[in-house]
Amino acid sequence: MAGKQTRVSFNKHPPLRKSELLELVHSNVCGPLKVKSFSGALYFVTFIDDCSRKLWVIRTDNGGEYRGPFDVYCKQQGIRHEKTPPKTPQLNGLVERMNRTLLERMRCMLSDAKLPKHFWGEALYTAVHVINLTPTVILDSEVPDKIWFGKNASYDYLHVFGCKAFVHVPKDERSKLDTKTRQCIFISYG
Repeated sequence: MAGKQTRVSFNKHPPLRKSELLELVHSNVCGPLKVKSFSGALYFVTFIDDCSRKLWVIRTDNGGEYRGPFDVYCKQQGIRHEKTPPKTPQLNGLVERMNRTLLERMRCMLSDAKLPKHFWGEALYTAVHVINLTPTVILDSEVPDKIWFGKNASYDYLHVFGCKAFVHVPKDERSKLDTKTRQCIFISYG
């Protein structure tokens, strides 16, 4: 019997999407990544609102902020903190799959922009920003930011990650013959 034991299968059909903003928030920690971000992080935490699919991330050094003190905060605020059992990523599939999507997009953006890996945090924030502006099938082709903010999103300010960007140099920081701009690389919506 012990040699034939298998794990019980998981329901392949996810439960119905919640109808209220912040009724359920999915979360997961991703990391450690092998390269520290420009700001020194090795992990990121993903949050997804079940109703709107609005996505947020926080970069962290995994200092334990999301363990004991986080549970205390949840209790004080009347937030029910539902935890999935260890080693069952299937029960947190929405955010697990999003972490995979984010890692894939980060790799592609860094590769395309020919930027070093330590810019992964900036690529992460850019990926999140674009995902929040992208129509989603589960939302009947609605945009997470439109559901969250209740108004249409603007797209006219978007730029390609890693593209050339120019910043104005103030008059008091240049001579009459200096150029009025400094060339930079666009790395995030910050």
